[in-house]
Amino acid sequence: MRYKIFASGLWIAVMLFCTSVKSQNYYYAVFEGDTINLSVSGANGTVQWQQTDDTLSAWTNLPGATTTPYIHLTGSSATGYKYYRAEVSNLSVCISPWYSPVIKHRVVTDYSQIQLRDFFGGGFVFWVDGAGNGMVAAPNDQSAAAQWGCYGTEITSTDTVIGSGQTNTSAIVSFHDGLTDYYGNPAQCDAANNGTVAAKIADTLTLNGYTDWFLPSKDELNAMYSNLHLNGVGGFANNVYWSSSESNAINAWLQYFDNSYQDYDGKYNPGYVRCVRSFSPPPPPLSVQERLDTNETPISIFNSGLPLDSLYGKNYQGGLIFYLNTTTGNGMVSAPGDQSTGAEWGCDGTTISGADGTAIGSGNQNTIDIEAGCATAGIAARICSDYNDGTYSDWFLPSKDELNAMYTNLQLKGFGGFSTTIYWSSSEGGANGAWVQYFYNGSQNGNSKNNTYHVRCVRLF
Repeated sequence: MRYKIFASGLWIAVMLFCTSVKSQNYYYAVFEGDTINLSVSGANGTVQWQQTDDTLSAWTNLPGATTTPYIHLTGSSATGYKYYRAEVSNLSVCISPWYSPVIKHRVVTDYSQIQLRDFFGGGFVFWVDGAGNGMVAAPNDQSAAAQWGCYGTEITSTDTVIGSGQTNTSAIVSFHDGLTDYYGNPAQCDAANNGTVAAKIADTLTLNGYTDWFLPSKDELNAMYSNLHLNGVGGFANNVYWSSSESNAINAWLQYFDNSYQDYDGKYNPGYVRCVRSFSPPPPPLSVQERLDTNETPISIFNSGLPLDSLYGKNYQGGLIFYLNTTTGNGMVSAPGDQSTGAEWGCDGTTISGADGTAIGSGNQNTIDIEAGCATAGIAARICSDYNDGTYSDWFLPSKDELNAMYTNLQLKGFGGFSTTIYWSSSEGGANGAWVQYFYNGSQNGNSKNNTYHVRCVRLF
């Protein structure tokens, strides 16, 4: 869910008598799957919420939607729009049902589809950049008589351009907070200062579930005037509104909303305040590799709903993931490259006690048993037990089934840089042979221990 849309106080007028249908003059921009809160006050009867996707001609009842407020999940729309209204019935008031004003939603699938004058993210959209970033103005004024701040001292770090309002606000608030009790003793700046600071009002505002409001810059304020006020949206007063852009030590920029004129005025003069906030698309979800790199475990990633295949071949704890036990969360990684291109299995003619495990999970013990039963230097199992990648030193020669999992989940998927040749497993097949796998066709066979084949070590996590 991206934003929760609240209707109460914004959509529905108080209804005490039979009324005709009227519609708001703006749209709420909502995403499919967003939760909305449909609310009507003063209904004075039984409520049934209705919806339509068309031009308000074919209304259908929302099943079970007979309460106010009513929580509703936004569905898809063939037209890209959703309209809602409350049908109210009370025979003691009116012989036929009457209806609330129509609530208009435009269903979007991407932040770049949010348009000027939509209601989104707690306010009315007054600026968008076409890439999904934008700014909204609060739906009402926060003050009608606030001062800009300390008269006679220049902050110097404010700007006028779109995108600077938030930084301006922080600088203004930081400056005034740094004075010795400015809000209690504003006369330290000028006798006309009364302790109100427009930027402080914005900085401390909590509205429609958001706390990141700020005072608009000079250019942001003009965009509000042009894109909202001139189009009859926002309920602005025909009066002067403060920006967060300073002009000099004694003046700051403001705008006359009765004629569009921008000018600077004394910081101790009163002005209206309309707070704004910005929005941006949420960052793209982290890739599987990024999640692993930020210390999320493979089992956590799997349990979040991603398939096992999404984990195979990803770098984790020294190697490439090729196996995960989805019950325990344990798994195995293959070294990213071969440790040998020509090693014997070792001790041909000798049966190594305990080295005959083939199942996944048996390779480590096989390797231990081979080392204990075969003292020959340079054999495949010893190469793995001696391998140290600089971080991990607990490597072993994979068992027959572990080797096959490497072939299936790495080689066949293009991971690991394996040679199209033969690789040793740690699974003994008898006194004179051990299991190998052909990495050019996937077949497994028992070959002579004296033969020399490639070695790829693995480790547990």
